[in-house]
Formats: sequence, structure tokens, C-alpha cells
Amino acid sequence: MSFLTKRRTRRLPNQPPEVTHMKTRTWIALSILFFIVASSAIYLINAANQAKRLAASPAERGWLLIEDNGCMACHQADNNFRAPTLLGLYGSEVTLQDGSKVTADAAYIRESILEPRAKVSAGYQATMPSFKGLLTDEEIAEITEALKKP
Repeated sequence: MSFLTKRRTRRLPNQPPEVTHMKTRTWIALSILFFIVASSAIYLINAANQAKRLAASPAERGWLLIEDNGCMACHQADNNFRAPTLLGLYGSEVTLQDGSKVTADAAYIRESILEPRAKVSAGYQATMPSFKGLLTDEEIAEITEALKKP
């Protein structure tokens, strides 16, 4: 019947149990306080980022979306990576895998974001994921604005 016996707490020699319990309570209180402070800091940082995003122009919000969605991981400036560069794309003539040419206008950019395998640039694989359902029409328009002004 060991479960009926009083459970002993670890304590330093010559230290009453009240001190041990006080230390435990102090650590619990400090842990809760740390959690509250950390959560508040994260909330404030997110609120500041949201305010910055709202104050930005559509083109600036577009570049933030490009960064947030990881587009620059493949669409690097050197044009020799996994995907063509986005710099100077808008309004340029793009050669596709089938040899045809299209102008990179708003409709082409929208289609490339939502259905990236529909028109693949020559010299590149069709590896871009679709962002259908992940980006709103407004966000796609902001990305298009960003590409107009690199």
C-alpha cells in the first residue's frame, strides 16, 4: 500500500518543505509569465508587420508576397537556376517550350501563378507548384504590380 503513504518531495538538507514548495510555485509562476510575455511579443510583431503591409503600396505588398511565398528560392536574379528571373519579366516576350512566344502581361502572370504547367518557359522544367486557392485575386494583382516595377 505504498500509494497511501505520504509522498516525499526532494529537498535540500535542513530545508523545510515549505521552502521547496515555494521554489516550485516560483518556477511555475515564472514559466507562466514567460509564456505570456513571449506570446505578447509575437502578437505585437505580427501586428506591426500587418500594419507595415497595409501601409505599403500594392507593388511593395506584391514583393512581400513574393518573398513570403518563397518565389525567390527558384526565380533568382541570375536567370540560370530552376526558373526564369522575375526581374524585368512584365512586358517582355517569353519563349515557351513549344517554341511559341507570348508577352508577359497580367493574364500570363495570373495563369503562370494559378496553372504553372500551362505555359512553361523554354529551357526550364515544369516544377513550379500551383498557387490556386492559396493566393487571392487581390494578391495576384499585387504580385503583378510588383513585377511591373522591379
